[in-house]
Amino acid sequence: MNGTNLLLPERVSGTPAPTAENKARLFRDRLFVKVHDRMVRLFLHEVLWVEAYDYYSKVVTRQRELLVTQPLKRFDEVLTGTPEMMRVHRSYMVNLMHIDEIGEAFITINNQPIPISKMVKADLLTRWQKM
Repeated sequence: MNGTNLLLPERVSGTPAPTAENKARLFRDRLFVKVHDRMVRLFLHEVLWVEAYDYYSKVVTRQRELLVTQPLKRFDEVLTGTPEMMRVHRSYMVNLMHIDEIGEAFITINNQPIPISKMVKADLLTRWQKM
């Protein structure tokens, strides 16, 4: 994927079990996510967006992409109340600090169009203007 470092978890049959060590953890300005057999630290200000990817989530930063062994719903639960992160579509959660453009049905982050739901657009504009 454009020469970025995509870490793929080992394939297992079925969905990953929601064990305690599988879950993302939020500590002030950083997030720890499970990738392979280790927890990886990501600073929230570095995260561009999180994308649903089957039973996993793809976390995208400017330097790398990580395939994390948990669904987007779990990220939404963990990051609720974090002002810079917002779920804008059933398949995307974005960092509002990295939005380059806002259109009718898409936003652009790092030259990547990301769809936005009509139902969240007004809330997105309100939160984005307060940043």
